[in-house]
Order: sequence, then structure tokens, then C-alpha cells
Amino acid sequence: MTPVMHHGSRFLSSCVIFRTVSWGRRFLRSHPPEESLGPVTVIGLLAFSLAILGPAGWFLSHLQSYKKKEKTST
Repeated sequence: MTPVMHHGSRFLSSCVIFRTVSWGRRFLRSHPPEESLGPVTVIGLLAFSLAILGPAGWFLSHLQSYKKKEKTST
């Protein structure tokens, strides 16, 4: 069951949500970026994504072997 809200508080919450959405639109740009992505930036992004996603992918690809080891040891 939802709590009963006063009409004034419902109006204020809708104003806050509208203001947040409209405030966020100020930072949207319709022109190209001032600086393009260089090779150093691309290599850095690839290295970070590999460092974060690599171990998780390796673990998930070997998940069946981990399950088999647990069953044989118990």
C-alpha cells in the first residue's frame, strides 16, 4: 500500500525532479569535442578495461572446472 502524500509535497517533488532534469540538459553539447581522442587515451582505456574485465572473464570461462574441483574434494 502506498503512503498518502499531501498535494503540496507531491507538487514540490515533481518540481525538484523537473529542475534536476532541466539542469542536466545544460551540459549537453551539440558540437564536436574540443580535443579528439589520442592514441594514449585509447591505450589507457583499453588497459583499464582489460585489467578490470580480464580476471572476471577468465574466472567465468573456467567456472565449470572450479565446480568440478569442489565436488571431488568433498
